[in-house]
Amino acid sequence: MLVAGVSKALDRHRFARALEDMVPVPRPVIRPLSFLVPTAELALGAVVCTGLAYRPASLATATMIASFTLVVVVQLARGRGPECACFGALTRSRIGAGTVVRNLLLLGLSFLVYAFGPGSMALGPPPGA
Repeated sequence: MLVAGVSKALDRHRFARALEDMVPVPRPVIRPLSFLVPTAELALGAVVCTGLAYRPASLATATMIASFTLVVVVQLARGRGPECACFGALTRSRIGAGTVVRNLLLLGLSFLVYAFGPGSMALGPPPGA
């Protein structure tokens, strides 16, 4: 989440264009979303990395990833393959089956963090310490 949040924040205009192309929301909502999504990703990534409140953060992360995946699946079902701004400035590709597979793997990782904690990835004390 940290990498996705930082890269989207660095290229917020591109992320806003991708949102506009993929998410069925009124145009005035796009600009706030282009700020809120990377902010939420940064916050959730930071919370998981500290090892504090990792369970609620990993569930929120899983919810975001599942939402992103649903948007991608709907776009693919409609025969569309818009540009993916999933990792903002770091990638330049179109959504496809690989996007869904990657998101499902990230979703699984979120559930592993929920079940077992962030482990050695955490910057703070281990859960239960």
